[in-house]
Amino acid sequence: MKGQNHSALLRREKLLNAVEHAAHLLPIQGPIGVFIHHNTLHAFQNLPFEQAVIDASHLFGAEPYMSEAAYRAELARGRIQIDDINFVLANEPDAIVFPGLTRRSLRRAMITPGVREFDAATILWRTEQGDLARDFRHAALRTLFDACFDRTVIHEEELALPRPIDEVIHPWLIRLCAVFLDQGTAYWPMPHRERGFYECVRTLLGRKGAIFPRYLRGLDTEFRRQEDRLFTAVDAVLDYLDAEGPDVSAWEDIVQSELLALPGWAGLMRRLEESPGLVPHESVPCSLMDFLAVRLTMSRVAARMGAAETVPQENPLKTEERRRLSRAARIYDAAHVVSFSAAEVSLLSDSEWTSFVNEDARFCTAWRVIGDTAACLVRTPDPAPRFSSALMSGRNPYGAPLRSWTRRWRPSVPRDISASRWITRESTTLRARHSARLSSSPGMRSWNSRSRKTVRCMRAGAGAGACSAC
Repeated sequence: MKGQNHSALLRREKLLNAVEHAAHLLPIQGPIGVFIHHNTLHAFQNLPFEQAVIDASHLFGAEPYMSEAAYRAELARGRIQIDDINFVLANEPDAIVFPGLTRRSLRRAMITPGVREFDAATILWRTEQGDLARDFRHAALRTLFDACFDRTVIHEEELALPRPIDEVIHPWLIRLCAVFLDQGTAYWPMPHRERGFYECVRTLLGRKGAIFPRYLRGLDTEFRRQEDRLFTAVDAVLDYLDAEGPDVSAWEDIVQSELLALPGWAGLMRRLEESPGLVPHESVPCSLMDFLAVRLTMSRVAARMGAAETVPQENPLKTEERRRLSRAARIYDAAHVVSFSAAEVSLLSDSEWTSFVNEDARFCTAWRVIGDTAACLVRTPDPAPRFSSALMSGRNPYGAPLRSWTRRWRPSVPRDISASRWITRESTTLRARHSARLSSSPGMRSWNSRSRKTVRCMRAGAGAGACSAC
């Protein structure tokens, strides 16, 4: 008996640790009374910025930079200049890809004149009727493409598709969270909120006769089963994890993926659990474990009803062949811009070919970093009007960091002063100049004199305009 209790305590502690670890990755934004800043990378502050952005993009499923096509468009319209590209490339570490080709020269050629983007969805059309078909009219280019295709092997995995279960449960879960945390907006308050989110939802949705969508049919039965067994939120989560399998080491990944599937509401629950005084009106008992218990219960029912089943759209071999074609097209474009021939591609050793392919694969991320850095170095022929208006409004019209922006127009700014302090000081100076200019005008002097007389009359007890002086 003691052994069973000890095992139950260990499992409970393991679950609590998994929830605590996942909670560290959730946003810490509480209810918004005024506009404030929230650092979306607060869980990655121990990493260099570029690495933190990339790691967070993998975890949260977000894009770390603008797309390659967006940077090319900015380069085409002059927002990013060739001199800026050369400056950034000169500060990047160089390496020899193979004798006769360096990383710097390869990246410069892939940026300008540039390489095209290809994807598996459109590659067949482009090879048969599009831009690649026009290339293939030249025998040398067709031979070069064939040489690249023969040596191309697909290693990377396909991107994970969105989970169908999320599309089923999120509309319900979002509404439940919103009405549970309501601060007086709803016409009819949610009953039993004082019991906590899990027991409140279990009582509400566990009643007989509830109507659910197709993949949530049986949710009332599942909640009644949990109520009959006197489950707490921890019990409901452990019951779900036990059904998933005996591997306790997978709990952390399961909990993390479930909470990050809807991070905003999960993070708000966690924030109000830690700081209940943040609510403006009515405080309710919030718990991240309650949120997780409701979510996993809905996920279990949706999976049981077949919401996780996916129907293959086409033969996997056709998909793999298209991915190989699109990958070969990208490598062919890189070989073309550095003036490779089909014979030279065929003569490359396996290690040289692998090095070339890896540099091409890394170029997408490198181009985004290069483009993002070069965008902060852009110059305009007449910056003074935009610069002055930006200072007056307190904003940055160029989208660059304040430090790089102030360096661009005021190279005399001392290094020991922050960009924000310098902006504030310059803004105050400009506003004072504008005020002095306005007050020196005849119309403004007359308005000021009339205003002072009006104030004196008001203090004497007469209304504004009651005397001839006004």
